[in-house]
Amino acid sequence: MAARERRGRTWWLRCALLTAHTALTAAGGAACALPCDVDADCPDGAGCRAGSCATECADNKDCPLGTDCGPNHLCGPPAAGDIVWLSPEQGSTVDGSFDVELEISFRAATAALSVERAPTDGGDPCAPFVPFRADLLGDREQHLTQRVAVPGLLALGERFTLRATMSSAGGTVVSDLTLVSAPSGTGGARFTQPEAERALNAAELLSVEVSAELDRAAAVVSLWVEPLGSAPGPISTVGAGLSSFVGQPVAVAHGPQVIWLDADGARCGLGINGTAPSSAGLELGLSFHADEPAALDLRVLVEGNAASSTCDFRSPGAACEAVRETAAPDLRGEQVLSVPIAEGVVHVAVVPRAATGYATAEVRVTLGGEHVGWLGPFPIATGVGEAWIAGQVLVSGGLARLVRTDEVTTGAPW
Repeated sequence: MAARERRGRTWWLRCALLTAHTALTAAGGAACALPCDVDADCPDGAGCRAGSCATECADNKDCPLGTDCGPNHLCGPPAAGDIVWLSPEQGSTVDGSFDVELEISFRAATAALSVERAPTDGGDPCAPFVPFRADLLGDREQHLTQRVAVPGLLALGERFTLRATMSSAGGTVVSDLTLVSAPSGTGGARFTQPEAERALNAAELLSVEVSAELDRAAAVVSLWVEPLGSAPGPISTVGAGLSSFVGQPVAVAHGPQVIWLDADGARCGLGINGTAPSSAGLELGLSFHADEPAALDLRVLVEGNAASSTCDFRSPGAACEAVRETAAPDLRGEQVLSVPIAEGVVHVAVVPRAATGYATAEVRVTLGGEHVGWLGPFPIATGVGEAWIAGQVLVSGGLARLVRTDEVTTGAPW
């Protein structure tokens, strides 16, 4: 017989004899409690609490809100939960883009789930992977099990490992999944800024600065962003004969996307999740760069509900909402307008606020938090008062379509 079981039986026998001769009071009951230092000192069905063996619960409903009944039958912090990879299975072969399904179990009001490249055995460094993030609703009184689908993940080479992490009030759970796929065909460079795949707030950023080191000097180095599921953004040429570059801006979109670097045909990708609060309206984001300090403004003509009106950042009126802008004049600048329109046509133009030299501008278009596309980039000779009529956004049935115009006029177009 195990020492723990023998000790427990001996003690309970002594308590039984005491009970037969003495009516147990509260003090008598306490005197009958088996002393302990750890749970292993107590018999089955009890745990060590404040130096004495005790039994507090049979299941979670016996415990205060926010605590669990543990295997020692004492109430304590809830268990961290569990992560199960349902598909694909461990060691499976996947396509270049594949879906994942997980089973998540936890007891807490909420939990945060992430799926990302594992820190070791993470595949080809230049094969891009867009990190996944989700906030899950739970229950503080019971463990809930739910399935989470993660669509459109990108393979990371011939062998790679993904890591799922779930954090809740009960703690943190980590689970890895190793998969195989075809060679990624990427390489030849290393991103030094951003240093790793990450999430960024696309509502506050129209562009992000990128730095990289190349394996060798390249005749032509280019950058662009490719939102997953929509057309790539404008391509910017970083330079020629480069083996590295620092702080090159590249346009970013709402949603999952890949920043691509091309150096004489060698490609390296960086996954970005452009998270942002969803919005029902149309968002227009102007970004520009110039050789000398410049100041540009968005100007909008809204045609909807059998009426039309114009607006800009300084005179938004009822047609627009001024969201934010950076200080100007400057070599780089941003300005964001929101247009609360459900049906209609929005004409978009960029006009100079100050006459300087040449500036290159582009406009990011987003509807309801979903990326639509870009207008531009387009060069504007602000010194002679040029304005750029960028195009139109046709909004209907919760969808938006871009019509590019790319015309030049002098002064405000409307």
